[in-house]
Amino acid sequence: MITTITTTVAAVLGMSTPGPAAATIPPPDGPDGPSILEPADRRLRGNQVALDASGGSITGRAIGQSFVVGARVTYFPIRQIGIGAAYGYSRGIGGLESVRGRSVHLVNGQLELPMISALRMGRRKLVEMDLFGEVGAGAIDIAGRWQAMGVIGGGVRFYPRVRWLAIRIDAVTFLHETRRNPGKAFDTDVAFTLGLSLLLPERPRR
Repeated sequence: MITTITTTVAAVLGMSTPGPAAATIPPPDGPDGPSILEPADRRLRGNQVALDASGGSITGRAIGQSFVVGARVTYFPIRQIGIGAAYGYSRGIGGLESVRGRSVHLVNGQLELPMISALRMGRRKLVEMDLFGEVGAGAIDIAGRWQAMGVIGGGVRFYPRVRWLAIRIDAVTFLHETRRNPGKAFDTDVAFTLGLSLLLPERPRR
């Protein structure tokens, strides 16, 4: 009788009463739950090397709108900081006459600062990811001459179920001078790339 009254009152108030189905729903924890926010359970923990290969588009007044491909190696002495070197290749398509149709090489050292994060997918699933900023300096071979270059940008690294693999998305700005006919002027080129990272050695879940 008491159960019947409780059920009736809950139905009138628009409330739901717990049943066997509700009792079997586990909390959002485990491999895809809040544990991935713990530093001890992250893929990137420190004393690791990330080997990256990427490709995408680059746009600037000097280069025009073109492709860019590249590779990067980064050493993480601790999880919060990475020290690396990167190389990129592009070709002038459009843009300045002094660059058009010529190869462009980009070489730089960089500092990467990752930050622990996660992306919620649906009600229970969390996807492990890192947001990061990057800054660096190097040189660019453009218009037949090497010029000093600054690099600033950021991105996101997603971690699929394969523990030694990551998917990386970058947005980076290259700051440099470009030779013109006559003289030279300051230019910026913005690149958007998608790449894969191999994390070595693999860090198993603790």
